[in-house]
Amino acid sequence: MTYTRDIRDGKNVYRYEVTSYWDKKRKAPRQKTKYLGKVVRGQNGEERVVKKHFFVDSIERSMPVGDLAAYFRIAEELELREIINGCCPKAGAEPGIPILALAFNQLAHRYSTARVGDWFDSTPMPGWFETDLKLSQDILLGALDSLCRRENGGVAHYGWKVQREIVEAWKRTYGEDSRRLYYDVTRLRYHGDRCGLAERGRNSDSGEREVGVSLVTSQDSCFPVLCRPIPGARSDSLTVKDIVNSLWSWGIKRTTLIMDRGMVGTPNLGFAVEKGYDLLIGCPETSVDTLEAMGCWSDEEMMKPENVFKRKEKTYLYMKGHNGELLGVSGKFVTVLDPLTLAEERSERDWMMKELGSPQTGAERRGELLKELGVSGFGSPETSDMGRLHTLELLKRRDGRFLLFSTRKRISEADAFKWYFQKDEIEKAFRSLNNEAKMIPLRHRIEERIEAYLTVNFIAYLLLAVLQYKLRKKGCTRGLSDVMYEAGRITQIDFLSKGRKRSTLVQPTHSQQGLMRLLGISGMLPKT
Repeated sequence: MTYTRDIRDGKNVYRYEVTSYWDKKRKAPRQKTKYLGKVVRGQNGEERVVKKHFFVDSIERSMPVGDLAAYFRIAEELELREIINGCCPKAGAEPGIPILALAFNQLAHRYSTARVGDWFDSTPMPGWFETDLKLSQDILLGALDSLCRRENGGVAHYGWKVQREIVEAWKRTYGEDSRRLYYDVTRLRYHGDRCGLAERGRNSDSGEREVGVSLVTSQDSCFPVLCRPIPGARSDSLTVKDIVNSLWSWGIKRTTLIMDRGMVGTPNLGFAVEKGYDLLIGCPETSVDTLEAMGCWSDEEMMKPENVFKRKEKTYLYMKGHNGELLGVSGKFVTVLDPLTLAEERSERDWMMKELGSPQTGAERRGELLKELGVSGFGSPETSDMGRLHTLELLKRRDGRFLLFSTRKRISEADAFKWYFQKDEIEKAFRSLNNEAKMIPLRHRIEERIEAYLTVNFIAYLLLAVLQYKLRKKGCTRGLSDVMYEAGRITQIDFLSKGRKRSTLVQPTHSQQGLMRLLGISGMLPKT
């Protein structure tokens, strides 16, 4: 709580700003007092505060502070420093400050660990943290090692505990839940050859080494739930069991997992269902179950008024559901027909059919057309299920369609479609990690350091997700990148006046003043 207090000294009245706050270290209420100026009354009784003017002896430094203040405010609100210190073993300096400094660095500059200490000292963060700790490279690397390191012949994953406690913190603070979670995998190019996680990518034409990153986020605000490294060549579907086991061990149960078609495989579907998880997935077109379900309705049966849904302004889809089995798991199929895609694919198919039937088409071109049409390479329709499902008639029946599958048989077609395509948010999460959080390139070589580095990125991405959540709650329509770019232009100047160090802000614009109020950082920054 902040209020003003007037103190009389003889005939003069001086005004102060008093801020009450709770000191977590001393576990007691405290107050911060800031002098505002002398109160002067005019002849008509109006009063004004005359600010004290300083004579500037020298400018010590200037620094951008708005973006850092916003990140620090969220870290303080979620008590991230206390969480890190409570989860990680301590060896010398506490790990909370170095880990948070590394997370802020990811969002602000992405300096190497050799330069982070100097950057930290050049910001207001030592004062915000109330510390005189010097972040040497050894201290920063030691903090990373406190997140993941080898102990007693194995690997101790303290960073996983940090992630788990952070999930509970954002649930308590913002009331978000984990009833529906999104899971996806991305791969990062790795420059080097001395890491067991770095493997030649399965889909990499150049043969470069990659490290996989698996990420689970919440549905509504895309808050991070779990972030793990995986070997670069491991199939996405082989990672599902590990993720299910991790969520189960963390007590995150009775949850719907939403995944794309690359995650689908016979063992992992059954395993997740046995653990009690509901699944909502895109169906792979390499499955006989998928191909049969996609073509079970004719265009006339699909394109009825009762099956039409509005996706957005002047964009409509047809959806129709039926119960069935996918890879031995019982559930509900939802066939989605996009009439625009149907028209494009049908026209293209008709054109190729016309060329195929032309007497001017040579044998080599006929083979190319049959391959493009999708009728070659699957064996005879009489002896192969895949060949049976890749006749021209059945391929045409699947034009413009894709298939969803849910283990919840009572799910509505509209909900299945809406929830599944909200998974695009996790792709935005990966873009945020790669762009705003600057996750790439990977500079670490030790596997444990890479895992610790991903926990740092987990924290950095959390700060971005919370900022996005707060802006949306306050009705802000500006993009997060735009907001943080302008916040980064709020500048603090440190100067000497009569031998005393003082700080002030470069006069912020009206837009920046509004931004400071929106982000809740006005009280952290010096007055102008």
